[in-house]
Amino acid sequence: MASSGYTYEISLKLVRARDGSVPTDPASLTFEHVSHDDILGIVERMRNGSGLDSSASAAVAVGTKLLGEVMIRDKKNPLFDPLRAGLHEFITSLKQKTAT
Repeated sequence: MASSGYTYEISLKLVRARDGSVPTDPASLTFEHVSHDDILGIVERMRNGSGLDSSASAAVAVGTKLLGEVMIRDKKNPLFDPLRAGLHEFITSLKQKTAT
C-alpha cells in the first residue's frame, strides 16, 4: 500500500535524568509518523536559517511538524482549537525566516 507522504520512525530515549544520573535501563519510546513534508529537509533549513543551535533547530522543526500534522488530520478535534491561529502564524513566520 502506498503512503500518502513520508513515513518516519520517531525515537526518544532518556539518556540523563534531571539529577544528572544516567539510567542503567533507559526508558524509550518509538513510533511511526506520516508527514506530507520532508521533515529532515525542514530540519536542515531550520539549522541554516533560524538562529537556533543545531539541537534546538531540530527540536522546533520536529515538534512543530509532528503537532501540525496531527492537527491537520484531526482538524475537527476541539482539543486543538486554542492552538490553531497561533501555530499557523508561527509556521508562516518560520517559513519566511528559513526559506532557501
